[in-house]
Amino acid sequence: MLELDDVAEVIADAVREATEPLAKQIAALEERKDAIGVTSALIDRDGNLILTMSDGSTKGLGAVVGSDGAPGENGKHGLSAEDVDATILEDGRTVEFSVSQGDTTYIFELAFPVPMYRGVYADGESYEKGDMVTWGGSVWHCQADTTEKPGTDDWQLAVKKGRDARTPAT
Repeated sequence: MLELDDVAEVIADAVREATEPLAKQIAALEERKDAIGVTSALIDRDGNLILTMSDGSTKGLGAVVGSDGAPGENGKHGLSAEDVDATILEDGRTVEFSVSQGDTTYIFELAFPVPMYRGVYADGESYEKGDMVTWGGSVWHCQADTTEKPGTDDWQLAVKKGRDARTPAT
């Protein structure tokens, strides 16, 4: 099962690798005293990319076009809504994503440690991070996947047992 942290790490590594050459160029430019930078960019109504420079001037870079030189068409150059599906699994905290394009389908799951009440603690039962149970009159939140009983480091007290009600005098 693919965890959210694993996906985030892979994406972060790819972004670092892709932006490293750019970061080096930016550092070299920042060392220059006479450097002029880009302060904003926009695409005008005709599809042209316009840059505003730090000295107030503007630069027109021409039309923004797709990878083959022509504007992209929906579903022809990437994913469309029909290519992606998401389903919440029976455990109530895992989302299964399915991405299909042509004959290729990728399926991955993301589990979220959302609080889920699992009833009264049962000895020997497996509990996942995010589970909540009643034990000893108190409510406990599971901090890590465990089979240990509440009161250990795997659990945190969420609601402490209250005082018993007094019986009114007759």
